[in-house]
Amino acid sequence: MLDREQGGGFLERRSDARGDPRVRQGVRDALDAGLRYAMEWQLGEFSRVSGIRHHFRADPAAFDSSDDKALDAMLFRVLQESLSNVARHSQATEVRVSLTREGAELRLAVHDNGVGLARPASGSG
Repeated sequence: MLDREQGGGFLERRSDARGDPRVRQGVRDALDAGLRYAMEWQLGEFSRVSGIRHHFRADPAAFDSSDDKALDAMLFRVLQESLSNVARHSQATEVRVSLTREGAELRLAVHDNGVGLARPASGSG
């Protein structure tokens, strides 16, 4: 968040939203409504705040384990961290998120159109 400093410059003010009880309650409420809703809510908030468009695709079978609240919370946190990395590092304008299930395997994929990581120089390591 940026605040205007006297003289027209900008001063950065950092805020740790994770410590805000209103944010934690919002996340709990979203997860209580179900993983699909929570993910759609998080992606909507991400796009609203960052300006980065999102596309979400999920297999209906991916939500079959909706009784596992610990798994839902873990997937939600992985999504949050992935989106945070996209916003901070990728210079992306679009992110695609998919959640699929194949048998017992559940896969959350997050792809963006950003710059990516620099490749290590050949011969290093």
